[in-house]
Amino acid sequence: LTKKRKIVLYSTNLEKIKLFTKKIKNPFYFGNLPPIRKVNNSILYIHNSYLTMNLTKLFKLSFKFFIKYGLQQLYIKLFINNCALTSCQTESMFNSIILKYKPKKIEKLPFYQECIKKDVDIKEYDFCYISMAHPHKNHKLLLKSLKLLDKYNIKCKIALTVENYRKELLDDIELINLSSNIVIKNYGTISKSEVCRIYNKSKCLVFPSSEESFGLPLIEAAKLNLDIIAPNLYYVFDVVIPTLSFEINSEKDLAMKMKEYLELEEKKEMKLLVENKIDIIIKKLVSK
Repeated sequence: LTKKRKIVLYSTNLEKIKLFTKKIKNPFYFGNLPPIRKVNNSILYIHNSYLTMNLTKLFKLSFKFFIKYGLQQLYIKLFINNCALTSCQTESMFNSIILKYKPKKIEKLPFYQECIKKDVDIKEYDFCYISMAHPHKNHKLLLKSLKLLDKYNIKCKIALTVENYRKELLDDIELINLSSNIVIKNYGTISKSEVCRIYNKSKCLVFPSSEESFGLPLIEAAKLNLDIIAPNLYYVFDVVIPTLSFEINSEKDLAMKMKEYLELEEKKEMKLLVENKIDIIIKKLVSK
């Protein structure tokens, strides 16, 4: 819709402060934080669930998170209405932002980059999990579930994207691969095109994350008609109806659902619940 755009990336807090004091025409603040000065026809996009989390829960996660996101929450409360519109991706984030920050105007404007569906004669992977291995992404739970599947004599192949410096997880993956039943292919850090290639080679996305503001892989997988196994959590049902769901803290339940999926002759229907609204966002920014 427009070629007159400029992307500003900042690497230090000083650069961030300088940017937030500037008068910018039709800005889209995608980094969760509003500017210090009031800016007309501007959109603030909040997409980090830690910024709507209560301080007690943040403190239980880590003292570092408590300080970092506690200060950011205070900043947002002070300056959120310097933007003409606050936006987010899901109903749950929408309600949480209203409760915590009381913005003057807020809309749900989910957007995402879609993968191109490619016909594949034989799917290489039974499951895939496309995610960096942050603690809340629950890779430990998934690996425990795979060990249980091996004990049940279940055979499957799964693709992961665990970073090369996650030694504890990588050691666990290597041990599991010694089994004759479970095969894990870890791709490490990969590009978007490689992400799409893995989706197209997979039958089902297994997504054990315990905390998301959106859960982009759920949408990416749904758009490509993959089946989905996901936890019984609010963020999942904001965006999809999964093929199967499990209790988030139970590796046994996840293992049972993966086993059930592999043994199903007729798969249950999965449904996508969100619409890509990138065109609406662009029109809002260029209309004035």
